[in-house]
Amino acid sequence: MLEEKLSLNSHITVVGAKENNLKNFDVSIPRRAITIVTGVSGSGKSSLVFDTILAEAQRRFFYTLSHYSRQFLDMGTKPDVLKIEGLSPAIGMAQNETRASKRASVGTYSDLSELTAIIFANHGERLCPVHQLPTTEQTLDGILENVLLRFDGQLIAVCAPIVDKKKGHYRQKLEGLSGKGFLRVLINDEVQNLSPVPKLEKESKHTIKLIVDFVKVTEKNMKRLKRSLEVSLAEGQGFVECCLADKSGQVDIKSLFRYSLTGGCPECQYSWPKLDSRYFSSNSLGRCEACRGLGEVDEDEELEEPLETLDVRACDECHGTGIKSSYQWIRIDSKSIHDLYQLSFGELLNFWQHIESKELTSNPAFQRVRDEITAKLQRLSSIGASYLSMKRRLRSLSGGELQRLKLASILSESLRGVLYVLDEPSQGLHPVEIASLIKILESLKSLGNTVLIVDHDEDLIRAADWVIDMGPGGGGKGGTIVSEGRPTREKDKQDGSNIFDLLYGSLTLPNRSPNQDEKNFIKWIGIRKFNVMISELNILKKAINVVSGVSGAGKTSLVQKVIYRSLKTLVDSKQSFSTQEMEKTFYCQGVYGYDDLESIYYINRDPIAKNSVSMPATYLDVFTSIRQLFEKLPDSQLLGLKSRDFSLRVKGGRCEECKGLGEVTLSMKFLADARVKCQSCFGKRYKSHVLNVTYLGHSLADILQLTIDEAVELFKNHKKIINKLLPAQRLGLGYL
Repeated sequence: MLEEKLSLNSHITVVGAKENNLKNFDVSIPRRAITIVTGVSGSGKSSLVFDTILAEAQRRFFYTLSHYSRQFLDMGTKPDVLKIEGLSPAIGMAQNETRASKRASVGTYSDLSELTAIIFANHGERLCPVHQLPTTEQTLDGILENVLLRFDGQLIAVCAPIVDKKKGHYRQKLEGLSGKGFLRVLINDEVQNLSPVPKLEKESKHTIKLIVDFVKVTEKNMKRLKRSLEVSLAEGQGFVECCLADKSGQVDIKSLFRYSLTGGCPECQYSWPKLDSRYFSSNSLGRCEACRGLGEVDEDEELEEPLETLDVRACDECHGTGIKSSYQWIRIDSKSIHDLYQLSFGELLNFWQHIESKELTSNPAFQRVRDEITAKLQRLSSIGASYLSMKRRLRSLSGGELQRLKLASILSESLRGVLYVLDEPSQGLHPVEIASLIKILESLKSLGNTVLIVDHDEDLIRAADWVIDMGPGGGGKGGTIVSEGRPTREKDKQDGSNIFDLLYGSLTLPNRSPNQDEKNFIKWIGIRKFNVMISELNILKKAINVVSGVSGAGKTSLVQKVIYRSLKTLVDSKQSFSTQEMEKTFYCQGVYGYDDLESIYYINRDPIAKNSVSMPATYLDVFTSIRQLFEKLPDSQLLGLKSRDFSLRVKGGRCEECKGLGEVTLSMKFLADARVKCQSCFGKRYKSHVLNVTYLGHSLADILQLTIDEAVELFKNHKKIINKLLPAQRLGLGYL
């Protein structure tokens, strides 16, 4: 059945793939099927899938856009491939190593925050923040009466709100007001004349209020005041604002009071502003000032340790939502936006499905947005994320949780005939969660899409329609297809393919039993942190320990907040803590068996690049030693060159035309910026006199082109350099 299906489908045919280390091969990938490309690190998987196939698909799409649109996009260069046929529009989901913004939350990432804000802005029941009474419709006479009571005997400015904190120059709007005979406006809290029309910065946000009249609030001026209020309500689309003013025409913006025909408090006539979704966003007008919209504040910055181990607590003002507390008085079915942010997605789905208000459920506009919210929540629940909430920050998510959010966003589109390119979607997922992932991929395929994946998970590979094994090694030893075929048919296997040997049982992985003497354990008792509650935990010393569990089980909380934090502080400080101090600082009642530890290291997943010239040589901290070696060479002594002259980060010996990058960026007016080889240093990165200094016939530019394996051989007599290169070589990175 599968053979008939694949034979009817067309293929994506790649001819002459030579990008990076690819060895000029051809390959066909079945469409409307799931294909997995696997192989050892550096074998060329990403070069084929991302740098060749996905890059060419995106490049072709970019060239369908207008010249104007293209100038804002990075189209890149054409991949080094002879031709690719049968290519569909493509969507890529790479492993993003960029650390998420502090402001990014599950709600903003999934668009649930924006959709929820739209509903609250347009359909929320508005209560008075002071009296908690529903704001009722007001009349012109009612507003006039309240103005007389509030500002009796005082000079006020009667204003109409025109623009509320939005970008634009608004010249046409201001000219229109001037044409109607109005003389003054309040722009960003400053009184300005309309003749001539003020010039505003287009890219800045502005608040504009039309000053309709300056009038003293007395019985004598009743008719004039009523007329001014009437005009303001017309120009302000049902809103009018009054504030104290002086005889010189200046206003006291702090005294401003707002009235609206759409609703006001029956006790104090308080009216809400003209609301839109920005007022319910933690990144816009609704931002909580106490936490700057972050929803959390640092609990302890006193300890010198990596950022991810520091503790934060929910902001008391906004309860972790990042939204101003005053907006809790706008409700949907008796729930504020703060209440909804606290709910898990499972609870939130139940809330939206059981709205009781007939006024809301009969409103087509409300129904349309609610249906989109429930559809998103159902997709999130289907991938096992029903326990998450909108307020949860992306930085606090595990790799598996973030991966599933990405997959949920892909599922939401329901596209057909698309090429989906995924980078290790199994990463961070527990084995029991792989089954859910496979169902998602099968659903994408059932819509007529092609799924192309780089991955190594055995269960995922067995579920694929086609498998391509690349290798046989990494770097120069890779770049070819070792084997390809169906994972369910052994006859498709070719010799030398580790993955097919593993699938069919001819390759087994070794097992070993560690020494489990109690003296070899580090023990924690009484652990309590977030959702982690463990009475006793043992970690075996002189062994590899693995903390496993489904996404959200508490693995990261346990390892970062308890294990690493306690050991790092206890070993470095060499001081004792009381049980109470242990519970407050390390979230446990005691730690035992760590006395023989000398140092603790934390290896995280943050991006390793520090700047534009970062490279393996700098990250391995070997470049400094190499520069020091070059400083001591006779030619350097004659030229007076120091170690800093061989640096790519500071002025001196580097090429200043390209700032040590070896390439320059050309700004194109109607196309994306192009990167070309620097014509001053011809890609060598250094000035000519620096390149004249050589070690065993190699300039520093030549050395940076060496692989780690080649560098180990070249510097075999320099232990300081070798000792920093050997660990990378032993880990199989000698091809870098």
